[in-house]
Amino acid sequence: MSKKIDISIIPDNALTELSGKFYDDIAHKSLIQIGDMSESLMKLVFLPFKCLGMTVDELEMKYKSFIEKTINKVPQNKLVEPDPIIAKQILDNVKFVFSENILVEMFSNLLASDMNIDSKNIVHPSFVEILSQMNSLDAQIILYMHYYGCLFESTLHFFIGPRNDVIAHERTFFDIPIDVPSIRQWYLSSNFLEKNGIIESSFERKIRYKKFRKYLKKYYEYNTIPKTIKRIFSINKKAKKVKTHSKLTSIQLLINSCDELTDLLQSIKIKDLRMEMFYEQCKGFFFTPYGSFFRMCCINQESEKYIPKLKQN
Repeated sequence: MSKKIDISIIPDNALTELSGKFYDDIAHKSLIQIGDMSESLMKLVFLPFKCLGMTVDELEMKYKSFIEKTINKVPQNKLVEPDPIIAKQILDNVKFVFSENILVEMFSNLLASDMNIDSKNIVHPSFVEILSQMNSLDAQIILYMHYYGCLFESTLHFFIGPRNDVIAHERTFFDIPIDVPSIRQWYLSSNFLEKNGIIESSFERKIRYKKFRKYLKKYYEYNTIPKTIKRIFSINKKAKKVKTHSKLTSIQLLINSCDELTDLLQSIKIKDLRMEMFYEQCKGFFFTPYGSFFRMCCINQESEKYIPKLKQN
């Protein structure tokens, strides 16, 4: 069984020698089966033992698996040498996310794209820098948008107060179609992707109460109406119990989060809701042209298993 490296007893000047010996060993023994290209890629890896907390054997196995899997993604007749700058940056950064399968998969796809003669011309070195700064939520947002085309952020604005009062207190209910740890993390991730030119928010619209209620009625023509929605939006139309598989819309965001909305409004008397002031604010996110090239290089069919599931009641 491999022994863990006790970094406290390793002098700093010994790390380079240890890394060099490791390169020599694996280049002549364990990597000979993968081939010359794998060997050249492996030699680009820098091993900062002090921060990884792995044994040499564990790290070697992870890199062997990563490189072998990446090379196998490229048809043999289209396999070319990768750009050394891109390859070294990928191999330097992937070791920090070996525990995040979704990010490892994207790094592997990006390197495979640069090793494929058909896609090599659309791989930009900046893709590696952006990917190295991403977390798993950033990756989930990109995957969701890749498979569903776009993503909508919906905020419902409720106002509370007696009818004869000029001042009304506002309460907001925010939702998106995927589960996120918190709204703050969603804002950080969406802003990061927008700042780096991967996505853009191309429009923002406001839907007032009457129009929103009309949309709800149309949606519920073929769906059962939750009691909470009936009470808040005064929808009395009898619904037909017919299942539909329509594409997710901002209206369905409200439906899927009915329980959360109930929790938000449970302390409020329905009569105090100023529904004439209610409106929904809807913001759409789409890929930029730069972001489209980025996703083409970082996502393939194997990435489908990492698509975040839609929120359900």
